[in-house]
Amino acid sequence: KIKIRNKKRGGKGIGEERIAGITTSSIHKDGAADEQIYFLYEDEKDELRQIEKTLNKLIINEKISPERITILSRHHLGKSIASKITNFEVKQYQEGEPASGITFSSIRKFKGLENDIIIVADNDDYAEGNTDLHLLYVAMSRAACKVRVFESLEAQIARQELIASK
Repeated sequence: KIKIRNKKRGGKGIGEERIAGITTSSIHKDGAADEQIYFLYEDEKDELRQIEKTLNKLIINEKISPERITILSRHHLGKSIASKITNFEVKQYQEGEPASGITFSSIRKFKGLENDIIIVADNDDYAEGNTDLHLLYVAMSRAACKVRVFESLEAQIARQELIASK
């Protein structure tokens, strides 16, 4: 169920540290203590394969309801890898409408909302530097339980270099 945040959650989230004017350490860790957060892909086909594999694992193996999953991207649905998912139906998130499956939204439009599981897709680069890191943090912070970030090797290197330069 997609929730609207009215209050700040107490305690620490996925991990915290000051970076680029935001507070998080997940943005630069390549995995949590017990669970991997970042997944590298080689190309669009590989990203699609990995996201579909993740959805299969979550929905079929872990028995997680599709309504509890949202895919976020810097792009709109038509330009996102999410539009190519065939194993499951992905619907554009509509404010005020109850989710009836996996939802998709741009990161900016999902600000202030959350879902249990967030998948962050289409991270080919971080060309905008700290602006992109901030968007990544916003996307990751929308997860109430689990987050999965899919990024290219070039994007991973750029993210790590941006953080190292702080």
